[in-house]
Amino acid sequence: MSTNTSQQLEQCLELIKPHTTDESKFAGLLLIPRILQPDDIPAIEAVFEAIDFKFLERLLRTTKQVPEETDAMNSIAVNILASFSISVNLINREEFIARIPTLMKTLISSQNLETRKEIARILFKLSEGSEGLELILNKYNFDYILRLYERPEGEENEEIQTLGLQLISFSIDQWNDFVYTQKVANDIQLKNTLIETLPFILETLGAQYHQRHDKVKFEIMSTLIRLLEEIPQEFTKAIGRSTTSFYSWTGSISSGTKDVLSHKHASKPKEDGLKLVALMLHHFGWDWLFSVSEHDKIKKEEKEKFAALVVELACIEINVRLDELSQESVSLEDLESKQSATIIDSYEILEKVISFLSTYMQDQEDEGTSNRTPIFSNESLLKLHNSLKSTFSVILEFILLKQVSFHCTLRLASPSVQLCTNVNLRLIFPQ
Repeated sequence: MSTNTSQQLEQCLELIKPHTTDESKFAGLLLIPRILQPDDIPAIEAVFEAIDFKFLERLLRTTKQVPEETDAMNSIAVNILASFSISVNLINREEFIARIPTLMKTLISSQNLETRKEIARILFKLSEGSEGLELILNKYNFDYILRLYERPEGEENEEIQTLGLQLISFSIDQWNDFVYTQKVANDIQLKNTLIETLPFILETLGAQYHQRHDKVKFEIMSTLIRLLEEIPQEFTKAIGRSTTSFYSWTGSISSGTKDVLSHKHASKPKEDGLKLVALMLHHFGWDWLFSVSEHDKIKKEEKEKFAALVVELACIEINVRLDELSQESVSLEDLESKQSATIIDSYEILEKVISFLSTYMQDQEDEGTSNRTPIFSNESLLKLHNSLKSTFSVILEFILLKQVSFHCTLRLASPSVQLCTNVNLRLIFPQ
């Protein structure tokens, strides 16, 4: 920094200190961006130490009769805070973290897209610290991120909504790292915060996933997958299963996924759709998919169609992929590649189908003592039986074909073997 620039910065620092008038502070804030270099960390930290954060807070909260004036005031404060987020020494400072609730509100209230995008980027940086992340994940603050999806579809809103989804995924990644890898001092608070917020995330994203018919729909699906991959079952178990809310958002996810699986999309969205179903079954069991509840928002016939579609596509995926692999010279590395992920998801789906059938048939033997009402008619159950029988024949043939060449170490067979040995096959192949 040159001597002249250094002197100008010193003058600005005097203008923005807490004891000065509002007019002086405002003038100083207007001058600082012209003097500061983005990579001059010492100068940025000097501004941080001098600035009156109460005045910044008031700028963020300012509302004028003319929206453009409000946005101008907000953007001045947001730009200053954005410069602070460059320094790793500042993102954990209490004065900065305390601005999160007001930044969240401005994220929704501002009419200026660039200001809202800048706020999202600031929140990304603040979530790199465990204390900042705890405040971001607080359900009352996080609600403002979720409210981004109440805005109508459109290119401008899509841009900030995509950033919001990226922020949700990044926050969950950071949460996982802080709680299970770094085991930070506030890990208990982080756990409790997510337990409170998670139902709201699933409910809001589930509803939007069902309603949207643009690219954001697929981005929401990817975010839901990321959430369920990262969050341990101990947290999803805490979500009530017998509530109207639970059947509402699981019903929304069912409807949204049915749209994805039913249409002529490229293979990737359908693979993601099966992965989402597999993760939902892993975390929440099979009741939401294969049973009828008084809390259901979806008609029994629609649930039956969706469940049948999921099983059919899982069977097709296994049949087609194993047929391809049977004709190829396949190494263990090939089978462990990402291309095999969908077939593993399909195995997991069928495993839950078997669990459902086992429970259902046991209930029938006990003369219908269960309070579960299965969605499948007798005709559908017969079709389901035939599909499973055909698919299991393919699985067993593949295992027998490949186990010799791989000296009985074929890892892809492991889920198949578990499927065939951990359940009573007489339930599926009575003859």
